[in-house]
Amino acid sequence: MSIAKKPRSEIKDAGAQGLLIVFSFMPLLSINEITTDLKFLIFTLFAFSSFFLCGLCGAFLIKKTSLAKKAAYFSSVLCFFSFYEKLIKSPSAFLFAVICLISVFFIFMDYKSAYDKKINTTHENRCYKRSFFGSLAFMAVFFIYLLPFEKNHFFSSSAIHLSLLINQVLFFRFSLSKANKSIKQLYISYAILSTVFILLSILKPQSFIPLVIVSMNFLILFREKGFYSRMKWLEIIIDHPARILISGFLIMCVFGTFLLYLPSSSSSSEISLLDAAFTSVSAVCVTGLIVLDTPVDFSASGQFFILVLIQLGGLGIMTITAAGLHAVGQRLSLKQEKILTTTANTDHKTLFSGLKQIVLFTFAAETAGAVILSILFILKGDSFIQGTAKGIFTSVSAFCNAGFALNSDSLIGHNQNPLILHTIAVLIILGGLAPATTLLIPKWIKGQKIPVSSYIPLSATAILLISGTVCILVFEWNGFLSDFDFSGKIHNAWFQSVTLRTAGFNSVDLGSVSPPMLIVMIIMMFIGGSPGGTAGGVKTTAFALILISFAANIKGRKNIVVKAKTIPQESINKALTAIVSGAMLWFAVVIMLETTQSISTASILFEAASALGTVGLTTGATPLLDEIGKIIIMAAMFTGRIGSVTLFMLLTEDTRQKSSKWPEEKITIT
Repeated sequence: MSIAKKPRSEIKDAGAQGLLIVFSFMPLLSINEITTDLKFLIFTLFAFSSFFLCGLCGAFLIKKTSLAKKAAYFSSVLCFFSFYEKLIKSPSAFLFAVICLISVFFIFMDYKSAYDKKINTTHENRCYKRSFFGSLAFMAVFFIYLLPFEKNHFFSSSAIHLSLLINQVLFFRFSLSKANKSIKQLYISYAILSTVFILLSILKPQSFIPLVIVSMNFLILFREKGFYSRMKWLEIIIDHPARILISGFLIMCVFGTFLLYLPSSSSSSEISLLDAAFTSVSAVCVTGLIVLDTPVDFSASGQFFILVLIQLGGLGIMTITAAGLHAVGQRLSLKQEKILTTTANTDHKTLFSGLKQIVLFTFAAETAGAVILSILFILKGDSFIQGTAKGIFTSVSAFCNAGFALNSDSLIGHNQNPLILHTIAVLIILGGLAPATTLLIPKWIKGQKIPVSSYIPLSATAILLISGTVCILVFEWNGFLSDFDFSGKIHNAWFQSVTLRTAGFNSVDLGSVSPPMLIVMIIMMFIGGSPGGTAGGVKTTAFALILISFAANIKGRKNIVVKAKTIPQESINKALTAIVSGAMLWFAVVIMLETTQSISTASILFEAASALGTVGLTTGATPLLDEIGKIIIMAAMFTGRIGSVTLFMLLTEDTRQKSSKWPEEKITIT
């Protein structure tokens, strides 16, 4: 019988049992170092009593519900008092604990067991629920264990591993309940293997082996027949592009914040929650603005988490969602496919092949860049491990246009190495273009015919790169380029022109940029990259269409023609809408920063454009932001990442409407 067909009320007791039994070890995390102090003995007694009563509640929940509920009440209160000394140090944590305590009372007050109703349930269903909710409970216990509060290593490590062992016993019972012999043997083998890894993880308590094991549990349990058929609520999000982008990026930002807030993510001192959130948003939104020094303040684990967030943010929520649904066999509706074809820059027939092309092109480019950069870093003096790590991190960051680097001075230390600069520049350009457009570059260079939809972004990108290089050479020849020789000026001017519009790396100190160049840089950051790539901004196509329309109007042409193709007025209107909305957002961010921050106006103008364009360059204003300023910039980065893409998708929907019934009126413009 399929698990999906069982009503929730029939198997809720088994799920609650598994949750309580695994979660019962949580109070033991509150125990500090062992002493003979009376206060320590009292709090330890609270912890062990709570542990015992919670386990008792799980054991008697089905057959003796009244006794189990009383045990739950006392266990919750004792657990609260066992953590009391830690909770009073943080008002927000104390309030959260009180809310949880009250919630537990209300949950058990209304709880009624289904045992007396004599509802027939299968053994497999009950074992499935115990294992599933037990895994959920362990995930909560493990995250609490990772929080930076004082605890006794022996008790906390023992509690985590015992909790995980109990959870795997529940999974083992579920494996034995399977009727299919081949699946049963596979699950039993995994349960035994995972138990071995649990025992090995005791030797290294700070490892993430428990988290990996429980994640594998979820993958196996999620694959059980009927699970995905109950996920119809996802269609509420998936059927709307704005909802899936906002919710997807928001979830990644929150999850990234938690990962970066973990003690294992920091190299020495504790990272504040706001700084962890700022770094997470900057990584997910592939911006690169930082309030912490990535190679100094973050450990190897923290740097890895940042790299993962950059990669996920660069690929994009729509691509990840489509690939995930396709992998689990979930069919897409016509509306969902229409939404995804918009972001993948493909058509209905080649949707998944187009998404596959995006993923393969991304990893191929990043792998090639990582190999080249690793070799260059090693040749410059880095060790093999350090050079390889820098090469991989920098390649992913460059292709995703993120701007994060494992050097405190970004790429200033490599400004005399043109191979490193140009390799990163190529990755930035490839990432800033749609994969389908990038593959047409050879034909475009040879002058062969390519679609206008690819010709415009390629031409606009080339013009912006060349004009940016010329402007930097003209305005900064005796400025931040003064210390370079002739070839060094050319290399660094080109690199800064490439990274300027969206990438965020810098090979020179931008704190002394001249006022004319500052204006040019703001305009370049505002324009950004091309549709379908990892870049931000209002997009090169929107800017190009406005200029083309402007030229056509000056010449008095009725139609706007590019390469013997007429550009519809609808496209021009959409381009104008994107630019105006981007300008309005930039103006709003500038006003908010001017009102709340004691920073120069020029720096605020630059910072706002950098955040909204997801560029990541700064003239030195980012470290000067207070808490309000950081929140404003976080909102700007988030809006800049999802705003232009969401607006682009919404504007590309069919808007076929009947002609207006109102008479036309000519408005004088000049």
